[in-house]
Order: sequence, then C-alpha cells, then structure tokens
Amino acid sequence: MFDALKKGQLGLALKIMKQSVDAYPLARLTSRYESIVQDYTYMLGFLSEGYKDPQRKKLHDDMLVKAYRLAQDVCKYHEIMGDAALSNLHRSIADKDFSAATLIDSLRDSSLDAKQHYEVLSNAFVSIFLSENWREQEQRLWTAYLISTDTKVADAQVLVSAIMLGCMFGYCIEKYKTLCYVYMTSEQALVRERALVGWVWCYRDDTSLLSKDFETQNDVVAHMLMDDSTCSAVVEMLMQAIKCTEAEKDHKTIEKEIMPDILKGNTIQFTSKGGFVEKDDSLDDILNPGEKELAMEKMEQGILKMSNMQKAGSDIFYSGFRQMKRYPFFYKITNWFMPFDSEDPDLGDSILMDEDVKSFANICTGPAMCDSDKYSFILAIKSIVGSLPETVRNAMKEGQMTTLRAQTVCEPTLAKLDALSDITNEPAYIRRMYLQDLYRFFTLSPQVKMPNVFDSTSWVVAFVENFKEMSTHSVELVKHLLRHDKLNDASRLLPFAKESEEKCLLLAAIEQKRGGDASVFYEQALVFNPNSIPALKGLVRCCLQVGRPDAVVYCQKLCEVSPSFAAEMSLCHAYVIDGKAEEHLNDIYRLDFEHPDDPKVKRLLAWALLCIGRFEKAEEMYQRILEGKWGEVTKNDYLSVIDLYFVSGDMKKCIEACQRFIETYPLEGEGFEEKWKELYSILKAEFNQFFLYHIYNLTDISILVDAVMCA
Repeated sequence: MFDALKKGQLGLALKIMKQSVDAYPLARLTSRYESIVQDYTYMLGFLSEGYKDPQRKKLHDDMLVKAYRLAQDVCKYHEIMGDAALSNLHRSIADKDFSAATLIDSLRDSSLDAKQHYEVLSNAFVSIFLSENWREQEQRLWTAYLISTDTKVADAQVLVSAIMLGCMFGYCIEKYKTLCYVYMTSEQALVRERALVGWVWCYRDDTSLLSKDFETQNDVVAHMLMDDSTCSAVVEMLMQAIKCTEAEKDHKTIEKEIMPDILKGNTIQFTSKGGFVEKDDSLDDILNPGEKELAMEKMEQGILKMSNMQKAGSDIFYSGFRQMKRYPFFYKITNWFMPFDSEDPDLGDSILMDEDVKSFANICTGPAMCDSDKYSFILAIKSIVGSLPETVRNAMKEGQMTTLRAQTVCEPTLAKLDALSDITNEPAYIRRMYLQDLYRFFTLSPQVKMPNVFDSTSWVVAFVENFKEMSTHSVELVKHLLRHDKLNDASRLLPFAKESEEKCLLLAAIEQKRGGDASVFYEQALVFNPNSIPALKGLVRCCLQVGRPDAVVYCQKLCEVSPSFAAEMSLCHAYVIDGKAEEHLNDIYRLDFEHPDDPKVKRLLAWALLCIGRFEKAEEMYQRILEGKWGEVTKNDYLSVIDLYFVSGDMKKCIEACQRFIETYPLEGEGFEEKWKELYSILKAEFNQFFLYHIYNLTDISILVDAVMCA
C-alpha cells in the first residue's frame, strides 16, 4: 500500500487499502476513504471523456497525500484494535468530542477542581496519543496552548510527552512540527527539554516517509541545528540516553563497591521497640582506636561516589525502584509522565494526612530522583506508614528523621549531596531526569508496550547523515559510542569526521574492538603525526601480536619519543621476534633485575630462554608460572609450555601439556574431525613463532595431534 503510494499509483493503493478499511470499520476512516475514491473516480471519468485538465497533476498529488495520511491512520487503528491495552484506552475516549479546541477550553476551565482538571488532562493525553494525523489547524492550536504563559507548566509537560508518544506510534508531520515549534519558542525549560527529546526521537529517516513530509521535517530540523547549542544538546542527549541503559551495571557497582562501606559506617541502630539510638562504640574505641573514624570516612567516600555517579548521569535508583511500578497508579499511562506532585489525585488519600509526615516524604524525594521514582517512594511509604512503630511515626512528625539523617552521614557530605538542588533548573539535569522517566516507561510499563527507543542509537546516525551541522560533533559522538560498545553506529559516523590523526586512531579502536588488525590505521595516524604516542603504542602492540619483524623499528621510535619501562620491554620483545634473543638477553635480564616482581618480564625472559635453547632454565621458570607465582595463569602460558617441550624434543611431556591445555580450554569444534583440525591450527600457529630459532616440519605437528586426540 505505502509502496504504491510512494510510486504515485493511487488507484492500486486504494484497492489495497479497501481491505484494511473494511477489516475494522470506523465511520470517520471509512468516510475519508470514500471521499478520496469518489474524487479519484471523478478524475478518471473526466480523463476518459477526453477533457484536458491543467490542474490534474496537482489534484492527483493532493489525493496522494490524503491517501497516504489515511493509510497511516488505518494502520495505526489496526494496531490499536490488535492490542488489548490500547483498545481499552481507545474505548475510554471513543464517541466523545475530544477535538483540540474542546480539550484546550476544558484545560483552561478555572472552575474545575484538581481532580476534575486531572481527568481532563488524562483524557487529553490519551486522545493525543491515539489521535489520527493532525491538520495544520490542530498543530497551531496545540502549539499556541503549550507555549502560552497562561498554561500550567505541568500540563504542558504532560501534553508534550503525549505528542511525542503519538508521533512515535504513528508518524505525523504536524505533531512533529509541534514538538519543534514548542522547543524553539517555549520559555519554560521543563517544557523545552521534553520537546527536544520528542523531536529527536521522533525524527524519521525512512524511505516509506512521504517525500513532502521528509522535506518539511528536514527543513525544520536544519533550521534548529543552525544553533550550536541545539547541536550540543542533541549530542548530550545521546550520551544521557546511553547512560540510562547502563542502570543495571551501575546497580552492581553500588551494591558491591559502595553499599558495604555505607552500611558499615552507619552509627544509628533501631531498638526492638521501634526507637533508634546511636550505637555504643565505646569498646571498639578501646580495642580498635581509629576504626570508627575510618569507617565514617569510607562511608562518606561511598556516598560521594554515588553522588558523583549521579552527576555524571548514572541512573542509580533504577534497580531499587523498578519493583515499585506495579501500583495501580502506574496502570494509568498519563502517570508515567506526570511531574511529581504529592497532591496528585491518583495518589488517593494523602499519607499522610499529617503535614509533618508529608514533609518527611518530601525530604526523601530529593532532586536525585526522577519523578516516576518519587511517586514510587510516596506509594511505598503510604503502604507501610500505618504499620510503622509509633516512635518512628512520631520521629517523622517531629522532624527527628532529618536529625537522624544528619547523624548518619556527616554534614559536609550532606552539603555536597544537597547541592544537587542547585542544578535542577539546568537543561542537562531536566533532560536527564526526563530520560530516566522515559526509560522506566519503555522498560517497565505494565500496560502499554511500545518499541523501546533506548534499544538503538541509530537515530543519532540519521541526524549526522542528514545534517552537516551535526558532522562537527561526529568525533565526540564516536568516542562516546565506542566507550559503550556501539561499534556499528560508531563506524557509520566516522566517515563524516574530517581526516585527521584522531580519526585514524578511532578507526583503529573500532577495528581492535572487532578483533581485527588495526595496524593500517595506526600507520595512517603516523602520517599525520610521526611522533604520535597513541599511534606508536597501538602499532607496537599490533606488530608484537602478529610477530611482525618490523616491530623493532616502531619500538625504537616509541623508546625515543616516550621512553618508559613498557617501551623498553616491547623493544626487547621485538628483538626476540626478530631472531635476536641471544644478542639482547642481557637487556631482558636487566629489566628483570630492575623490576623483579613484574610478571610480564618473567614471561618474556622465559620465552627468550626457550628460543635460544636454554630449555632447563626455561622449564624451571614455566613451572613457577603455572604454579601462579607470577600472576594469574593465562591461556598463552599453557601454550608456551607446549612450545617448550615440542622444540626441546620431550614429546611425552609435550603430549601431557597438550592434554592439560585441552582440559583447561576445551576445543569448540563439533565432532572429532573439527576438533582435530582446531588443535592442529592452534599448534601450527604457535610453532611458527620459532622458525628463526628451531626447525620443525608439519608431519611432526600431525603426529603430535594424533597422539593427543587418540590418547
């Protein structure tokens, strides 16, 4: 259907569309379909009569646009009817006058109480979310309402989210323009940042998009991206969105590295009767002087680390609150996007009939939490407050919990944590909190399930590909994508960066992460800067890994540009590869003397001794390596022992070493033949390292593999 419309085949498209229109009859969709069919029939009739109409092309194009919009709406309606949650939402607003003008008038009605106003807002959200394509008139009405200084900021925030969801669910150019215009003209940062997230995520780089819509969309976006601050905001948004997806990783960090010290440093304990007192540490002060201060110091460091994680964009509360999204409150879609308000009608009776208890809740729901988690916290408090001991309830009422907070965590730390409130009006903070709300909706919503926009970063690639204004940020974006293993998107972005040393290094990083040979990119980086330390280090590493004889040249250059122990060791390694182990053995002994506990030097020395035929000394060192005397035993250590016994001719021990290797690192092949070939390939690659020192033939390897596999 869409393919036919894109090709201008209106009659064919209408024939295909009829089946869809008839599948779920809806009066207004059927009426629109019949109107287009009637107009097209008239056109065909005039054509068959031989009339020449100079406006025929324009009329045909207008009908194509109408048919395309109708096709979008029919597909959206089918999705609604095919989903239980969405069809229930649709039924809740069906057969009611929820036109833009009617909804806006109701939202502005000052005679409504809080509950009635919220009901209107909720109906407006659902209506916009499930609405068909807007006309320009609706776009103008909603834009004017959302940017008006008379509109409640919270209402505008919620409705901007509704427009975003509606545009995600079924693309509409007028809804998209609304998000863009609100971003450009609203005076409220809370509204603007939601609009920014909306038009970025709703951007479509889709071949099925109507060319007229695609051009309009790109024109509006290009106009916004002329502002450098907007480009920077889009880049920053990508980084924040990726941070949201690492919530589980952040949780593990907090659980394993931070919480133990915080709990250990806590000096407050609850009594059996529900009260709380400071722990009696007098005996500890005698037996372990200074331990209490050390525990407090570690606790403060842990809390500050959490604070720094939060400032850096980590979603530190996700894991703790994700289990609290099953309250009935979250079964209403609007509530996932509501700015926090402890008087929200859907919270039911206040917890909290007592203002002091409510104040305690407000203290706990500080600026570090997104709105969704604040609601979860309030609902959790509401569910348990009745069962709390009277002493705890009294403490909450009398403000003692604030004192408890101060006693539990030292005041300088609290001051730094509370400083978060100073950034709550900054666009980056507003956007981060909103993204965390969205992440919870897309991953945890028990009612409406939509494709998770956080699963992909391809939208940012589309921006860079379509707008030259974004290309200046491509290197910054690639670096961030690489840090988070988004290799495909990073590699798609790099062509837009200008040729430079930095670009070559990033290409090398991508190739390395993919397990390929990055040496060619490091060599290209050296063309831009012959003394580039990162390029030299990377090239040395690549050359040593594959045993390139020219590694010596690059190692010498690295020692000249950036002399260090690591560079010297790499040079010695390169000399061994180049067949000069005997000549530089004393240099390796010197490094071992200067760094007696370095496991890498020990392994290099053992390998050099193996190469020059000092097998007894090499065997002694490898035995200690396998015992774990010099660091963790690696796969390469087991292979080196096989090398030792093979080149020394001790085949009995070589077979035993191979069997030990296979037990530790099982072969991955299926069946005997694949495993035989796999082992043969491993051993051949190993023994090739010694062609400058020891002579062997392929028959020897085959016999060895047979002996191992048939044992």
